[in-house]
Amino acid sequence: MKKIIICILGCSFFLSNGFGQTIKASFSPAVFNESFTGNVIAYLSKENKSPKDGAVGFEYFPCYSLAVKNVKPNQTITFDDNAISYPCALSNMERGDYYLQIVWDRNLGGRAIATSPGNLFNTSERIHITKDTKTVFSIVAKKVIPAPGLFKETNFVKELKAPSLLLSKFHNKSMTIDAAIVLPKEYYQEPDKKFPVLFFVFGYGADYNRFSGDPNASAPIDTIPVIRVFLDGNCSLGHSVYANSENNGPWGDALTTEFIPLLEKKYRCNGARLLTGHSSGGWSVLWLQTQ
Repeated sequence: MKKIIICILGCSFFLSNGFGQTIKASFSPAVFNESFTGNVIAYLSKENKSPKDGAVGFEYFPCYSLAVKNVKPNQTITFDDNAISYPCALSNMERGDYYLQIVWDRNLGGRAIATSPGNLFNTSERIHITKDTKTVFSIVAKKVIPAPGLFKETNFVKELKAPSLLLSKFHNKSMTIDAAIVLPKEYYQEPDKKFPVLFFVFGYGADYNRFSGDPNASAPIDTIPVIRVFLDGNCSLGHSVYANSENNGPWGDALTTEFIPLLEKKYRCNGARLLTGHSSGGWSVLWLQTQ
């Protein structure tokens, strides 16, 4: 009986591990010359040539994840059927051609692993998965996701990065609340006048940097000139919605007690505050209005 049980266990192990595709991953010391600890994610797609940038919810693409510790440059890790997988294990993947990218997540605070500045990744590679289980795909990360360029201010568009003691204490690192400030043309035409402020909160995936270099003044609401503040709700878990959170930190308090006082000190605001937002920014507006 013991022999039968051992045989069954052995066959089960062979079936679950012996037929899995294998992907070997490493990173070059030229892009990161330290030991890596964190999550490593493999993205595959049959159609998207940059699978790490696929639109979740709109595109279907397999993903695999490994949690690793103290991996040195040029040291390889292995994706097999032991990796966390979606929607199926590597051994159950449909055969065919795939684009493959692997991202080494340094968890530096970016909104999405695939686009977070500082993360390591490889140029997309085309692989062909067949029934040959002995095939090994070796992928080396030789690139780093770059930080966004410096915000270019214009006569009407300014950048405000308000230091936040509340968020910095919560996350144990220096943090700011960021926004683009768009001034009306009347701001310069009437230097003694103060203006109402319209706060706009972007939805998931957008940010205030779209106004970098924009020469246009703030459009009025009807005939009333306003200062427009385009808030950036991005955080490491997606979108803060400017709510106090046990996961994201005290974003609501940071906005109202740190960002807004600095804004109203630096610019001529008359105390009137209006709110609007899109998508996740809509949830932000609801939370701020009720809280």
